[in-house]
Amino acid sequence: PDISHKSDVGGVRLNLRDKNELRQAADDILARVRAVRPQARIGGFTVQTMATRPLVQELIIGASIDPVFGPVLLFGQGGTAVEVLADRAMAFIAVRTSPDGTAQTLGVVRAIIDPDNVDAEFAIIVRSDLKGQGLGRLLLRKMIDFLARRGAQRMVGYVLRENEAMRELAQSRGFVVDAVASDADALFLALTLQAR
Repeated sequence: PDISHKSDVGGVRLNLRDKNELRQAADDILARVRAVRPQARIGGFTVQTMATRPLVQELIIGASIDPVFGPVLLFGQGGTAVEVLADRAMAFIAVRTSPDGTAQTLGVVRAIIDPDNVDAEFAIIVRSDLKGQGLGRLLLRKMIDFLARRGAQRMVGYVLRENEAMRELAQSRGFVVDAVASDADALFLALTLQAR
C-alpha cells in the first residue's frame, strides 16, 4: 500500500512462464523493495495472466470529482507510460451537458512539466462565444494552483502578439514577457510559481 508506482522499485515482472519464474520474481521484488524502500508495507502481490496480442495498446482510465469542474476523466496511454507521463501532464476540461444529453467542451487548459519539474508549458483555449466571460481566467487559475501544488517552478507559454486578451489575462495573473525567448510572431510568457 505504500508504493503507488510499482515500476519505480522494480516491482513489475512480465512474461513469466511458470510457477518457478513467478516465485523467483516475487523473491527478487521483495529483496529490491527492502533495499530501496525498507519502511514500505507490502500486503501481497497482484498476479495477472499475461495477455499478448499484436497491435494492442494499454490504456488507463480514471475518474474523480473536481470542486470547480465537477466530474473529471483521465484517459490515456497505460502501462509504464502512465508512470513516466502521469506526473508530468495535466489537462482541465470545462464541459457542459446540453438538454439533449450531449457533452459540449467549453474550454481546455493543458500543461506538460519537464522531467526536472522546473518548467511547465501550458496552452489554453476557450470556445469563441464564451471568450471574455471568465472561463479562461478560471481555467488558468486552476492550472496555476495545480502546478504550484505539484512543485513546478515556472509556468511558461507562447501567446500570439495579436492575442491581446490572452496577454492581458496572463499578465493579470503575474506572467511576464521574456523578450529574449519571444519572436516576431509570439511572446514568451513566464510565471514564477510559489509552492502551495
